[in-house]
Amino acid sequence: MKKCSSSLINNVHLLPVCLDKEEDSMVKYRLAFLNSVNLVGYDLDKACQIFRIAIPTAYVWIRQWNEQGRDGLIHTLHYSDRPTGHPSKLTAEELGELKLILLAKDRWLTREIHDLIVKLWDVDLSRWQISRILKGKFKMHLSKPYPHDYRRPADAEALLQASLDVAHQKLEAKGFSKQDIAIGFLDEASPQTTANTVRFWHFGNHLDITKDTTRRKANSIGFYAIQGESVQSFLPDSTQVSIAAFLAQVGEANASYKATIVLMDNFSSHVALKHKGGADRANVELVFLPAYSPDLNPIEFIWKTIKRRVSESFISSSDYLKGVISNSWKDESKSMGYAKSWIEQFAPWLGCRELRT
Repeated sequence: MKKCSSSLINNVHLLPVCLDKEEDSMVKYRLAFLNSVNLVGYDLDKACQIFRIAIPTAYVWIRQWNEQGRDGLIHTLHYSDRPTGHPSKLTAEELGELKLILLAKDRWLTREIHDLIVKLWDVDLSRWQISRILKGKFKMHLSKPYPHDYRRPADAEALLQASLDVAHQKLEAKGFSKQDIAIGFLDEASPQTTANTVRFWHFGNHLDITKDTTRRKANSIGFYAIQGESVQSFLPDSTQVSIAAFLAQVGEANASYKATIVLMDNFSSHVALKHKGGADRANVELVFLPAYSPDLNPIEFIWKTIKRRVSESFISSSDYLKGVISNSWKDESKSMGYAKSWIEQFAPWLGCRELRT
């Protein structure tokens, strides 16, 4: 066990203060190490084992802190400790430190990680090398984040759960069990032929696709059922009358159920149905999603898939466009994979069903 003197680290009382205020993840990591040396009774071996760093590196950080305080920890290495030449890869200890630093933030750009590695260890890795480390060794994922509107309520999930509970209580008061109630999501979409959203693998530097650039769109509406029958149609407009007519279709398709719960967004014509009784004849209980929360409506992902199908197709007429939409809907609405996480969170009582993915 390698013990160091309690006087080896200067101004120990400042470490917790700096640690609380620090925003730079690399500096915060080094401050945390120095503070831990104090907390483990100046057992340098133990602190290095916890933070997965080499003892020589520990001494460098201690000297940088003693000489320059917090600012000394910003630098990659003390000038006397800089290696000659440029190493081509990271050591196991450096990989361990890198992973702990990356865990301090929820998202990173590749160039940020590249610059961090250069700053810390003077190693210039290619994007391919960085990708191999992140995917292969750290099991990280590269994906586009799902955008959340800043106006989305912080308790959106709780608000939705409360609305669902009220809807079930109303129907249970009428003697309906959950098995008597169809439940699904309603949303409108307008796939257009001019969209170009699909990426293809190909050889060569350039890829062309022949499309009919005539602007065509189809005002579509769908009911994606997680218990019951899914329904899709086309609307002349998005008025209350048209939405009410579609809800009647939903009711007819789910006539074997005693009631239907329909989850939808707060679009004005949707809200008007509630106030004017537009859903009563279809025996439908409307549940409105919290504002700015499309992520709580799984049908959104079905429409995205359908829009990709339209984008990759040659659409020669409005009727052909509607055919692509309808056929894609039939395929995609059969899958419960789009709603798997929603069911687990808000309708676990449906979990016993086999999810078609």
